[in-house]
Amino acid sequence: MAFTKKNKGKHTFRLIGLRGKLLLVTLLLFILPLGGFNYLHKLELFLKNNHSESVLDVANILASVFRDNASLISLNRRLQSAHTPIYCHSLKTGKIIDGFSDDWFTLQNKQQNFLPAFNTQVNPGHKNLSLLCANDAQYYYFLISIKKPMNKILNSFGTIDFKQKKSFDSISFQYLNYYHQIQEYRFNMHSPGWVNGHSNNALAVAGQKLIRGEWQTNKQGFTFEFKVPVSQINHYMAFKLQHSKTGNEIQTTIATIATAAPPIELLKATDQLNPVVLTEPLSILRLKQLVPKNTRLWLLNKQQYVSAQTVNQSLSQPSNNNFSLLALYRRFYLIVMDYPEQQSFYGSNHAKIDSPAIQLTLEGKSSIEWLDNPHSDQMILSITVPVYDNDNHVIGTLVLEQSNNTLLALQDNTFEQILLLSIVLFFTIALTLLFFSTRLLKRIINLRDDTNIALSNDGKISNQLFRNDNDEIGDLARSFSTLLARIDQNNQYLRTLSGKLSHELRTPLTIIKSSLENIETSAKADDKQKYVQRAHEGCIRLNNLLNRMSEASRLEQSIDSMDKEPIELVAFLSHYFASIQAAHEDIKFMFNSPINSLTIEISPELMAQLFDKLISNAISFHQEGTPIKLSMTIEDEFLLIELNNQGKFIDKDKLNSIFSSLTSYRTKKAQDAHLGIGLYIARLISQFHNGKLEALNNEHNQSVSFILTIPIRLPKFT
Repeated sequence: MAFTKKNKGKHTFRLIGLRGKLLLVTLLLFILPLGGFNYLHKLELFLKNNHSESVLDVANILASVFRDNASLISLNRRLQSAHTPIYCHSLKTGKIIDGFSDDWFTLQNKQQNFLPAFNTQVNPGHKNLSLLCANDAQYYYFLISIKKPMNKILNSFGTIDFKQKKSFDSISFQYLNYYHQIQEYRFNMHSPGWVNGHSNNALAVAGQKLIRGEWQTNKQGFTFEFKVPVSQINHYMAFKLQHSKTGNEIQTTIATIATAAPPIELLKATDQLNPVVLTEPLSILRLKQLVPKNTRLWLLNKQQYVSAQTVNQSLSQPSNNNFSLLALYRRFYLIVMDYPEQQSFYGSNHAKIDSPAIQLTLEGKSSIEWLDNPHSDQMILSITVPVYDNDNHVIGTLVLEQSNNTLLALQDNTFEQILLLSIVLFFTIALTLLFFSTRLLKRIINLRDDTNIALSNDGKISNQLFRNDNDEIGDLARSFSTLLARIDQNNQYLRTLSGKLSHELRTPLTIIKSSLENIETSAKADDKQKYVQRAHEGCIRLNNLLNRMSEASRLEQSIDSMDKEPIELVAFLSHYFASIQAAHEDIKFMFNSPINSLTIEISPELMAQLFDKLISNAISFHQEGTPIKLSMTIEDEFLLIELNNQGKFIDKDKLNSIFSSLTSYRTKKAQDAHLGIGLYIARLISQFHNGKLEALNNEHNQSVSFILTIPIRLPKFT
């Protein structure tokens, strides 16, 4: 809030001062970071588009490397089976077989679930079977979870407290060996702990290792964990949860394969088992020259199962939680930008990926997507391209994922430069404006204070407003100073006006009074007539004095209503000068014009009145025996009319003030009263004609000139 100080200590309320307004203008500097943000956004879009196109070219080259890939073709053929595929996740290290699921947490929620068969006549309380399969270079690892009510868990085991029961549960594991034979092992649940697998068909395979597993109970039921050497399984396997009764009666309650319509003996071995989908580690060593840094590859088959993927490829960098302007900007940018909602599948260990982009790729079309990285604030570029066989049939999809670390580095570097520049410019300009506004405000306050004390209580003016500053405030101070000087001159004139009026009025009044007194005392008729004539002349002189006092005010009121008309100026001035010469035969008047004819629009009555004032002034001050000269010239588009008379110079400090109202510097007495309004009226008339009237001392011939400058149109003179 601010207040303005007035006379006698009064204040008026002001909402905001000049300094506050300049500070508000400073806020416009925030356009700089906003403009930088817009620039960064457009830069990011440009870099994204270019980067996406270049990575798409790399993806197409990589897809050509996997053209007619035997693993994909074989997997596509296997997955044409009517049975649900069993997906095996790739492991970096092996697992400890202990029957617990603690070391399977990385694959949680990735298990395959199988429900009880509808035609099961025996109800041992089995709810479902969950299967997790993983593999490394040596073994297949299996974790089977059976959900069962607590009161029926003990019924699953064949031995309780060293007493054998009539019924128990078992797991049947079947697989196809490399002799294209189905090998089956049963794991009977006699008691929690280790259990060996027993082959029912007694197929003796050379070099076959013993299969062992371990049962463990939990709150939901029980789990069974075991492993099988990779060398024993040939891409097909199946599981059955069975319930055994006395007399070797076995009832299958849950199976991973569908119930076959034809008899088992009529089916091929591969039609009796579930196909296995392996996630093979996709080594990028042989693709090192083609694969960019921080890139992850996925190879999907035609059924969208992950067939191979790169390992140990991190797409995200650790987040920097340190407080900084760059970190604040990054969070702000992520909030306001169009951030993708769909997340990348990176690191999620999906067995099967189903997305519109992959569906589109299976139709032979490539796609480009920017996805959210669930592990950081970065985004991931996902490129999907089709993989073809030699007959140009789509056999799979290659997914290339790459983080935008490079783009972020370039973007952050650009932002740091813009941010630093914006901060420097903001504070530099803000401090400069603050300093400038403070100095400007101080000068204005000083000017206000000087203006308040310029006029004292007794009406005297102390001219203290002059400034040497060459700017608008300096001009304003000089204008105030000039105004005060003119007011002071008018005040001085008004203070002397009473004396002038007293002198001018006293003379005719004295004449009238003395004439009336003489009439009363004179006895002669001739003397009375003479005194009456003198009194009449005094009245006329008094009337002329009053008329001149009101002449200026009447002219100011009537001048705007005067009309202009085209006048041949040379003839007008020639005729006017001839009339003046006839009225003043004792003074020589000279008119010189190199222009033969010139027509301009003027008011002849006002123009004649203007020259009346100028010539009256020239007659009063000219040196006897010297001529009064009038000349006309044209410079550019201006007409210059100069009236020159030889006589006393006008003081330099009075060359402008003589055109002011009620200003007179006459020293010698004249028969008529002069109140100082003649030249003021002349200047009013010149301004009415859009002209300018000025006085000039000519030192070369000891003369004074009054020059009238009027704009003209050149085509109108000859």
